[in-house]
Amino acid sequence: MATALQNQKFSVLFDRFDADQNGKIDQTDIDLIVQGWCTTFEIAPGTPKWRTMVGHANKLWQDLLGHADTDGDKEVSREEWVNSMDKPEFLEDVLIPFALATYELADTDGDGRVSREEMDRAQQHSGMSPEDRAQSFAVLDIDGDGYVTKEEFTTAARDFFLSTDANAPGNLLAGKLG
Repeated sequence: MATALQNQKFSVLFDRFDADQNGKIDQTDIDLIVQGWCTTFEIAPGTPKWRTMVGHANKLWQDLLGHADTDGDKEVSREEWVNSMDKPEFLEDVLIPFALATYELADTDGDGRVSREEMDRAQQHSGMSPEDRAQSFAVLDIDGDGYVTKEEFTTAARDFFLSTDANAPGNLLAGKLG
């Protein structure tokens, strides 16, 4: 059973995925998010990075339909979304890989790390305020070198989705809570 903190994090994440802000997540929301990221990072359709991201997005949507869409309406409400996050296998097999695919898009030079500017560009499409983006980067850049490595990001993603520690740095991955 998810804790109150986890439910709060999952609710914030719902807002990031509800691209059209209509209170439901559907295939269009997922497509809009991916399209925004690919446009931001100049990832052309059909390229390997584009195919990888679209593949993760399609897996995310199909798994959401199977795990979260309890009423079968092909939309995921906030309640369905939050309830579906109580499945560690969904988090490990779908959402964390989706987050890592996003990280790969942001790593535009392929050096295995994301700069403040690259992270900012990725997070601005999710509706995070400039202040939240700056705070998130500062916390995620654990060693303070001006970059978030894949290892740091992976740790943050696991913290966000799995940790019940209110002080875990990954809690800020999707912006300030509450």
